[in-house]
Amino acid sequence: MHELDVRLLDQDADWHVPPGACMAVQVADARHVACEGLARLQPSEPMTVGHWHDLASVSKLVTTLTLCVLVRAGLVEWQTTLADVLGGRAGEYGSVTVDQLLRHRGGFRPWKPLYLEAGAGVAGFDPIASILADEPASAPDTETVYSDLGMQVAAAVIEELTGTPYPDAVRSVLGPAFRREFADERAGVPSPCAASSVGDAIEREMVATGLPYPVDADGDGFAWRTEVIQGETNDCNAHHAYGSAAGHAGWFSTAEGLLSLGELLLEIAEELAEEPVNGIGRGVRVYDIEWDGCRRTLVGHPGFTGTFVGVSPATEEQPSLVVTWLSNRLHDAEPVAASRLAPVDQLWRAGLAAFDARLNSNSGGTA
Repeated sequence: MHELDVRLLDQDADWHVPPGACMAVQVADARHVACEGLARLQPSEPMTVGHWHDLASVSKLVTTLTLCVLVRAGLVEWQTTLADVLGGRAGEYGSVTVDQLLRHRGGFRPWKPLYLEAGAGVAGFDPIASILADEPASAPDTETVYSDLGMQVAAAVIEELTGTPYPDAVRSVLGPAFRREFADERAGVPSPCAASSVGDAIEREMVATGLPYPVDADGDGFAWRTEVIQGETNDCNAHHAYGSAAGHAGWFSTAEGLLSLGELLLEIAEELAEEPVNGIGRGVRVYDIEWDGCRRTLVGHPGFTGTFVGVSPATEEQPSLVVTWLSNRLHDAEPVAASRLAPVDQLWRAGLAAFDARLNSNSGGTA
């Protein structure tokens, strides 16, 4: 990769600025990268292109791509229902289709702390059973509600179709390159790995306040993590309830790994971006950007820890584009209040504008 000298982080911003960031952009076959700041504050550790990062909700894209491969293999169809795959286990969600799951139109609540339920963390605890036992928040295909829970059920679909635990199924379906370039905490995350946050402070606050989602649970007495998280999944459901990668979070990778994931996404981006509602397509977000003086559509997904991957397929006028962003936006010497966090979309857009200005003569300097 060609290393660029560009500024990625705005130290004068009003919000908490991530200690470090790494951005890699692939234009056709040419790869460019820039790194800035620290992967960990104490002890000080410079950010490098080789650092592994907790991808958070970029993991949802891994789930989506796995289902795409299974659809192409004829093991499932987009209109297959949960009842078709899970049988009576699907309960009131039996009529929800695979397509509706990925479009966040399955009637699932956005989130709940499964790790606080009775039996969580004990062998035999089934988080999916807990999700499917809840009454639907809405009828299928009536509302678009971004849902971690729905994507966890999508992982259960993958398990049922393959007869294999979700992390192993993904590795098998997506192949050798994925196995080399992605990791989860149960299998072990390679070093060096960027720090993500100081303990479980953000989710602990979510449970205590009921914001942004009402919670019927009490976090008092729970064994919350309090030390800097590094090499463990930041998302509490993935870490405490599943203990490994789940359908919504838990995969780790590097800039090289995200570029490879982007290359997979390029092959089916247009299909996944069809008929978006409020910017949400089939397992992806759809964005408008400017690159080399042209307006383009970028298809991808962000992650709460400060990560992103997006792609724009080649046109007659423009080469293909893969955009990756990796940062530790939750990390500081002390826990960071959610209200002070830099929006992920603003972070990668600012970085993309810097790359655009550096690489392209037609750049207007905004992404």
